[in-house]
Amino acid sequence: MPNKLRILSGDQMVKFFSALGFELRSIRGSHMKLIRETPQGDQMLLIPRHKTPRKGTIKGIYNQAKRFIPEKDLKPFFYTE
Repeated sequence: MPNKLRILSGDQMVKFFSALGFELRSIRGSHMKLIRETPQGDQMLLIPRHKTPRKGTIKGIYNQAKRFIPEKDLKPFFYTE
């Protein structure tokens, strides 16, 4: 059986990414900007501050985060086994 995408709140995602070195830099409206500074440059993620974002939004954040974080570290948080 394939893995199933978890329904995560924006606050849960911020807590997860904060543990990986991202900092909450700003909140504008219902969106939060997380930034992680590296020698190669800043890495930025935008997270909606919703209690139950749509699955497509969660999948988009997952794909966005794959640019900066290895998939083996992301997948257990975003998908069920």
